[in-house]
Amino acid sequence: DSWISQDQLSFTRRPNKTVHISCKLSGVPLHNTIVHWYQLKEGEPLRRIFYGSVKTYKQDKSHSRLEIDEKDDGTFYLIINNVVTSDEATYYCACWD
Repeated sequence: DSWISQDQLSFTRRPNKTVHISCKLSGVPLHNTIVHWYQLKEGEPLRRIFYGSVKTYKQDKSHSRLEIDEKDDGTFYLIINNVVTSDEATYYCACWD
């Protein structure tokens, strides 16, 4: 079976700090896996803010503080650098095999 999980559900960071949001994949081939990251702010529609792999990714220029990282165990990270108040949101990861 394939599954995806986000174990840590809440993060608190001071302005200008960094947050690593994890997403664990299992049961899918990890070679060139494309992970999609979505942001949901209260009162706004869900929007994709980042997708791709560490080797090849696309991002909205307005999200230049974002990075991604991935580990061999299938854990993928959305990294938000220099956190600001407007980053307050719910973040989701998604993957298709």
